[in-house]
This record gives sequence, C-alpha cells and structure tokens, in this order.
Amino acid sequence: MTVIAQPGFRYPTNVAASDGVQKTSSGGTDTFSLNINGLVTKGVEPSPSTLFFPVYSTGDSTNYKFSLANLLASTIPDGDKGDISVSGTGTVWSIDSGVVTNTKLAQMAGYTLKGNASGSTGDAQDLSAGAVLSTLAFPIINGFRLTLTSGTPVLSANVSAASTIIYTPYLHQYATVTSDGSRFYIANIGNELSQTLSDNTKSPAAAVANSVYDMFLWLDAGTTWRCTRGPAWSSATSRGAGAGTSELTRTQGFLVNAQAITNGPAASRGIYVGSIATDAGGATVSFHRGGLGASGTEAILGVWNMYNRIDVCAMVRDSTNSWTYSTASFRSANNSTTNRITYVQGWAEDDLTACYSCPCISGASSNYASVGIGVDSTSATSGSIGTQGDNVTPQSFSAHYMGNPGIGRHYFQALEYSSSGASTFFGDAGTSFFQNGLFASMRA
Repeated sequence: MTVIAQPGFRYPTNVAASDGVQKTSSGGTDTFSLNINGLVTKGVEPSPSTLFFPVYSTGDSTNYKFSLANLLASTIPDGDKGDISVSGTGTVWSIDSGVVTNTKLAQMAGYTLKGNASGSTGDAQDLSAGAVLSTLAFPIINGFRLTLTSGTPVLSANVSAASTIIYTPYLHQYATVTSDGSRFYIANIGNELSQTLSDNTKSPAAAVANSVYDMFLWLDAGTTWRCTRGPAWSSATSRGAGAGTSELTRTQGFLVNAQAITNGPAASRGIYVGSIATDAGGATVSFHRGGLGASGTEAILGVWNMYNRIDVCAMVRDSTNSWTYSTASFRSANNSTTNRITYVQGWAEDDLTACYSCPCISGASSNYASVGIGVDSTSATSGSIGTQGDNVTPQSFSAHYMGNPGIGRHYFQALEYSSSGASTFFGDAGTSFFQNGLFASMRA
C-alpha cells in the first residue's frame, strides 16, 4: 500500500507535493517515514502553530494526519548526533561544546573583534578597534599637541598673535579621556580640535591679554570632543584654588580639573593637556623663538604641552653696535626689556637653562663690567655672573642659569652692570665677528 500526501494540502513555499510521508510494510508492520526535503527550511505555515501533515492511503482510502514533532520524536532517539545532542525524548536539541568553528560563525566586518561594549550583559557585538580600546580602559599617551597652526603639531616657524588654539594629532589620533571622572579610557578623537580665544560659549569668558589659561580635553554632552580653556589663572604664577578657578587634581595619575568649569567640563571630567599665555598687547598667543633686532627681538613661547613635549630653544640678539653703562647696579641689557625670553610652563616637571653672553670693555683699569640673567627681574640676577676687567680689548663673557622657576608665565632677562665709570657693551660692534646673545632651552 502506498501512502501519499493528501491532494490539495497547502505546502510551505517552494515545497513539491511529492515531499511527504511514505509508508512501507514488512512482516505485517507498517513503518511511516517523512521525506523532509525542505519542509523545515523552505517556509513556515502561518497556522496552525503545530505543523501537521495530512496523508491519504490509496489502499484503504483512509485519511491520516501526522504531527512533525511526533514524527521527529518517534524517529530520532536521544543521544549524541555528532555536533548536536538530543535529549528529553527528542524534545531538547543542544549544540555540543567546542564544535562551533570560526567558519560556522556569522561573518564579521573587516578589522573588528567580537565583544560586548554595552556596559551590561548582552549579545556579542562586532567591535571596532576604537571600541575595543575604550572597552579595555587601558590608558595610552595622548597622541596630540597644542599648537597655533592647523595640521602642524610642532611649530618650526614663528607664529605671532594667533587667535585660535589648536589641538592636533602628533603621534596618533587617540587620547586617554574620562566621562565620569573615575574611569579613564582610550578614545579616537579623530581630527584636530580648535577654539578661538574670543569664544565664550565653551569657556567661562573670552580670553583677555596678559593672562594664563589651562586647556582641557573633554566630551561635551556625551557626543562631541572639545579642547577648551578653563578660567584665567589667579595670577601669572598661580591657578588659584576653589570654585571658579583652574585648580587641578590628580586622579589615577591624570591631571584633571578639580572644579566645574562654566560652559565647560564638570569637575574631574576634563583632561588637562597644557597651558597658554596670552600676549601682553592683546588677547592673542604667540610662539616666537626670538630674533636679531635693535634692542633685541623678544622670544615669546606662549604654548606649553602636558603631553608630547619637545625640546625648544630660543635666542635673542641685539643688533645695536654698542652702548655704555656706568652704574653699579644691574639693569636690562641696553636698557631694553626686549632682550628677553618669555615663556609659560603649566606643570613644574622640567628644568630650564639660560645663558647670556656679551662682548664688553670695562672702561677703566679699576672698573669691572658684568652680565647676568634675571628670572622675572630687571635688577636681580639668578645663577652665575660673568665679569671682566679689561679696559683695552673687548672680551666676551657669559652668565648662566639652570633651574626651574615654577609654573606660570616667566621670563629670562639679559642684565648688565658696571662697578665704576662707563663700561662699553657691544651688540655686534658693527662687525661680523662680534655678537651678544641671550639663549634658553626648555621643553614645551
């Protein structure tokens, strides 16, 4: 007797009518088998929820109905079937441990890793490199530098009176950041960030002349990376402390803002990345290594980086042929405050060196001419003093300073002294083989 599928049965999509239940008889025993060619993969019946297969016997004109679940349960005994184990009388199918190979997993986008960056229990995700770094919360040296020229992390050319501060990639475009003040992680900042000195929407106020400011990297409203100014320092050498100041605190090794910043990061949410000093003549910032000029061309190093500092040298020379001085007290060389190197330092980690060299004739056998370096002073020397007593032949002698004046805006001033009578000091003496100079080396 042959059993075939009932004519008119509604099959799942793309299933032929010949795909059905077959019956074989042997020794008086009828055995039913199911041809599942596509029945469990080619479509799903909308109803009923339990899938039945009606069949018709050509031998006895009898209609039959078989449940797929009953058929599976009756034909697939419990046990390990290779990669799958069956239990519960055929009702529980489990994938064996260690049998799902990489080729059996869903394909992944290039340069991604499996993980969960949601912060809570959930399905595996395909994570980008940036998401993996953020999830690991593994600190990394910030790859950026503060600068005054777009796309130029290290300024090789002098920049005067810049109106925008730029935070641009130097080593890479990642930085350690924080969103809650306690968890520090790596973020892909992307391209450079910038802020104009006149901006008062993401800083407490527009910058003003002759002031010092700290710069902070932070996440605005959970979506936008910014590098913006905090409030002006209380003085040239002090941030101040308490609400409304740029006070810093160290958390897990990172310097962050101790106080909430108006229009900026909440307390402990901004990573301190450096400091700037605005020019004396206006709300601009300069990075100028000095030069040769009448009365000296002042060097102004108004940008200092907390991360990725490099060695910076400044040199100031006076093109005036010569001048005299006859007072037994120190004054600015050539009575000029532009024979000076001005700089800012945000954190007192590096020592600085300075040297002032100048040719001189003492003027009388009993007279001594001296040169020195004033740290934030036009009348008092710091470091060694260079002295000579030759009143016939010009000789070049030098003063030296090595140390760390501390945080804030400071300057090295070239100084001169004459014990009695008029001493002659030379800039270039109108020749190509004489030249004075004030030099300084630091990291910024």
